[in-house]
Amino acid sequence: MIRVDRDVIYNSDCALDVIYPEKKYQKVLLYIHGGGLVNGDKSEKNTQEIGQMLAKRGICFVTINYRLLSEASYPRCLEDAAQALAYTKQRIATDCEFYVWGQSGGGHIAMMLALCGKYLTSAGINVSDVGGWFIESAQPTTHFSVLKYRGEDERLTRIDESAPLYYIGSVSVPKMHLIVYDNDMPCRYEQNMLFYKSALEFEPQAPLTIKTLQGTHCQASFEENGEYRIFNELTAFLGC
Repeated sequence: MIRVDRDVIYNSDCALDVIYPEKKYQKVLLYIHGGGLVNGDKSEKNTQEIGQMLAKRGICFVTINYRLLSEASYPRCLEDAAQALAYTKQRIATDCEFYVWGQSGGGHIAMMLALCGKYLTSAGINVSDVGGWFIESAQPTTHFSVLKYRGEDERLTRIDESAPLYYIGSVSVPKMHLIVYDNDMPCRYEQNMLFYKSALEFEPQAPLTIKTLQGTHCQASFEENGEYRIFNELTAFLGC
């Protein structure tokens, strides 16, 4: 029987949910929700349903909350997420393959953790503890909500220490699969292609792939005719 543990505290401010498969599991997927760093929640209906579907495939699914920009200044969300990854690796995925899925704003967080190792190191784990990063429609430049909270025009394109692209060329890109949409948010497709091509310019053999799906921003992660297209992408990435 699938078991769900809700609101497991992983630091003094945040909690996570765990959906355990019926049998012993060998792979754990941690999900970082989207919402532009200002909205979203671990318990959204689509997230929980996808988690149940993955549990039926034998995947342990973890979905986390982190402090939003209305609750704490950037980069607190990165620090929270890093602590959630460490908690999960050390307590849930101790002897398992461990993967991360970040969607939109959560994808930005995941990319930052994958490329700016200080956040995971401070939390007690390393980038190498994650077997792969599944990044859905993330902003690899400085996030528009971060710009807004700085008092800048959120339409600007900036590449500074708050941007995953900033670290390309100075660190190796870990195993990462990018998902972007053909009718995504303004500039999101172009930003992802810039990240992809820039990374391969420095590391032609980097374990980095990209796929374009039909639809609007993160559309495959929401129910369409009783199905979630992202589920097939995830299972292919996880090899299950």
